[in-house]
Amino acid sequence: MNLKVKINNILIFFSNSLLYIYCSTVICFFTLISLYNHPVSDDVLNYSRVIQKGFWGAQQYLYLNWSGRYIHVFLASLQGLSSNFFFSTKLIPILLIFLFLVAVYFFVKLILVNCTSLIKIQITMIFSVVYLLGLPEINSSFYWVASALSYQVGILLFMFFAGLILVSVSSGGGVTIYKILSFILLFLLIGINEIMLIYVMVFLFLVIVYVAINYRKFSPFLIYLIIFGVICSIISIFAPGNEARFIAETDGVYVTDSSLRHNFIHSIIESISLIFRLLFSYRFLFLLLITAELAIILRGRKTYSNTIFNKLFISFSSIILLFVSIFPSFWATNDIQPRVMNVIWFILLLSCVINIYIYIDLLYKLNLVSYLKKPIVLFFVMCIGILILGYSINYRTIACDLLKGRAIEYDRQLNARYQLINNCKTDICYIPKLNIFAYSIFRDDISDCYQHNRWLAMLFNKEKILPIKDSNEDILLLEQPSTSSYEINSTFLTNK
Repeated sequence: MNLKVKINNILIFFSNSLLYIYCSTVICFFTLISLYNHPVSDDVLNYSRVIQKGFWGAQQYLYLNWSGRYIHVFLASLQGLSSNFFFSTKLIPILLIFLFLVAVYFFVKLILVNCTSLIKIQITMIFSVVYLLGLPEINSSFYWVASALSYQVGILLFMFFAGLILVSVSSGGGVTIYKILSFILLFLLIGINEIMLIYVMVFLFLVIVYVAINYRKFSPFLIYLIIFGVICSIISIFAPGNEARFIAETDGVYVTDSSLRHNFIHSIIESISLIFRLLFSYRFLFLLLITAELAIILRGRKTYSNTIFNKLFISFSSIILLFVSIFPSFWATNDIQPRVMNVIWFILLLSCVINIYIYIDLLYKLNLVSYLKKPIVLFFVMCIGILILGYSINYRTIACDLLKGRAIEYDRQLNARYQLINNCKTDICYIPKLNIFAYSIFRDDISDCYQHNRWLAMLFNKEKILPIKDSNEDILLLEQPSTSSYEINSTFLTNK
């Protein structure tokens, strides 16, 4: 018996060690790659607009001419106040990754109140790593700052908001400070992007219905909250900038047209089709992993008990919320941007966890907990899970960028490029294209069309920036008829 206990303790120790080491490695990789991050077009445009118009002038201009995302505009403009624009581009992803971990732990802590802190930390690490490694597009999640400040911030704000709302509902009233924070978070969420606007309003509606059915009354707090949400939505949706962006050409780039609105039924079919494609993709293996792991971590703890109706209602609500996160994009544009897919992946993952949390007691009825809590099963699931996660394209990409030196070389090339442009004495500069990329953070390079490079020209106060047609030239001529040419050695970008 003593030998069996010792073996079990060893298996538990190795299982926990595997979990902490692997999850910590993944989180460290995603954090370290931030040190090699560089701004892209939208980041520079937001920065330059604040420099030109001032912070509050940029808020007014964008609200009237570009977007009703008042919180996203506010956050993106804050980068213009930075004394070191390039450093802030590296710092922001690190802060967002840290805040994401905090938000996940906050949500888990409020929901799983009867679990130990160790279990909450383990669930936080598993959820975070599965989310990171399952992201449809890495660079638009944390490293493309303009996108991250909209969609990633929206995700972490929703976790704080949902946690506070669910606690208020379960406690029958909620703490006053929680109610105040809920109003503030709702204001922030509605102004962060349209997807979160729709998602959070539907979420609130479903919570109101749930409370009305279970408690035979409407919660005044939730009613006031949804009224406040409607007011904020009007401010965001009917912003003059939304209409201007919809019908006009801004900065020479055509944005959208009424022809992009598509058939309602077609959008429903496409949305359902996408859900099934996600469920049958390799990413769903991550969901299977977290299902098994949560069932094991929550062993011996009956965390939820309610009527069958409540279980079915919450499960159905999670499916509705998943559908709501997809449908608007198809209906408006007949397409889903990768950065929106990142949000959908988060909602799919969250829906899976919620359903596990709801139906965990079924494991007791089926007498599966006694089997799942065996150390050998825990160790086996952990090993299989790490193999599955280790095979993910995100892990391989970010690991190769760091371990093979691609990130260092990518960073060096861009720093050298900035030096070349800064030393250029003419208004038209020719520079080599990049030849090594850190694919986890790379978004775009300069184009043969100078209009596509105007963001880089704007950053360095140049008229035009164009790529060298022959990247093997040793001498780079920066030509402009009205000024004398200036010679720069183009091989400086490629020589170590």
